[in-house]
Order: sequence, then C-alpha cells, then structure tokens
Amino acid sequence: MAKKSVNPEDDDMLLRELREHGIKSGPVTDSTRELYLKKLAAVIASMNLDVKIKQDQEEQRLAEQIKNENRMEGSETVRTFEDDDPFRLRPIQPYGPPPKKRLPHGLIKRRIPIVRNREANPEPPNKNSGWNPIVNPGMLALVAVVFVVFIYMLLYRVKNDN
Repeated sequence: MAKKSVNPEDDDMLLRELREHGIKSGPVTDSTRELYLKKLAAVIASMNLDVKIKQDQEEQRLAEQIKNENRMEGSETVRTFEDDDPFRLRPIQPYGPPPKKRLPHGLIKRRIPIVRNREANPEPPNKNSGWNPIVNPGMLALVAVVFVVFIYMLLYRVKNDN
C-alpha cells in the first residue's frame, strides 16, 4: 500500500481524505486545519502499522505450518496449488452411477409383491416341542401311569356293578 501524502492542497481535498478514513470533521479553518492533518496522519500511520502486523502474522503462521509439516515422520514440504495447471483435462464424473438398464421397446416390467413375515422377531421353532418317548422318558412314564389308573378304575367299576 502506497503511503498517502498528509499535505492536501486545499480544504476540499482534506475533507475528502478525512471522510475516506472515517474521521468526522466540521468546516476546515486555519485553526482546525492542523488538528485534522494530525488526525489524518495518525490514522494513516495506524493503517500502515495494521497492515504490517497482519503481514507478519501471516508469515509467522505459514512458517509454523511448514515447520509442523516437516515434523511429521516421512513427510516432505510440498506446496500444492489448486490451479497449478488450469488446462489439465479432468473427468466430469470419474465414478458416476451405472447406466440404467432399459427394456426393449414394447416390453413392460411387472413387479410382484413379496409377502414376508410381518413379525419383528419371529420365535425360532422349538426343537423340544412334540411328544417323543425316546427324548422324554418321564412323559412316557406319566402317560403309562394315567393309562393304568384308568384301566384299574374301569375294571373296578365293572366288578362292583355286577
């Protein structure tokens, strides 16, 4: 940024400079002219100082970034720019979706609904259900006892009725 002169040639130029830098001012007279020139010089000096501070901070940040990149094991400091080769050909969609399959003209694809079990968690079939005398000998013994009691009561009743 080029340094601006603080010695405007006339009052209109001084007022324009003051407005550009955001300094509120009244009419320029012989008594206020030097005050406005001092304010304008202070603002321009602070702007130059702010620009230098920002540049120094940016340089320091870049230096720290490069330093951190160099600390990484096996890394090299490489700067990449987004448009290093603006004329390089790039594919439009390197991995686009597969093309849709089209049926021959006149054929209609029909969808058939599939009915599925609507239970969220159907219970697995119980392998131990049912009557298997080999697997459940206690159940077989119980049925035998009930059968014997039935026959005994039947015979006892027939015997007592006669």
